[in-house]
Amino acid sequence: MSEMSELKREIPKNRIEIARMKNRRGQIGNQGFTAEGVEKTLRDINGNFISEGSSLKEMLDVVRDSPEMLQATKNYLEENPIEISLLPDGSIHLGDGHHRSFIADQIGMTSLPYQESGQKKEEKVTDASGKKELPRSGEMLVDKEYILKSEAETKKRIKEIGIQLGI
Repeated sequence: MSEMSELKREIPKNRIEIARMKNRRGQIGNQGFTAEGVEKTLRDINGNFISEGSSLKEMLDVVRDSPEMLQATKNYLEENPIEISLLPDGSIHLGDGHHRSFIADQIGMTSLPYQESGQKKEEKVTDASGKKELPRSGEMLVDKEYILKSEAETKKRIKEIGIQLGI
């Protein structure tokens, strides 16, 4: 049995093995990540836990050495699936989640939850009051009343500017 088919057999539904996302050189994904992006993700999860200008290794060591930060990071990665496309040849295109995948690999996780590109999240999205459900347009939230109001205000302002300029 090939390594690829063995990995496919062992992956639970909606989880993907990190090893399956690595290329021949051991790198995750096809676009890579930036140190700044990893730092931002870790700070979003754990707050300002390390001084500015710290190396990636230093940041990851602090997270690995703190049981609280390690658990918070794992929880975040479990609650925020990466986005992948499964290609016809069996390979994977990582669309969104390069930083999260790298962090997961570095802290010892072996798999991550995923959603396939184009899947919509099941959660309902509401306005600030929590009463009015908002429609979705792709991944962008859209409030049609706000857009119509904004378009009308924009047209009005363009007309005002045109009059001021003598157009």
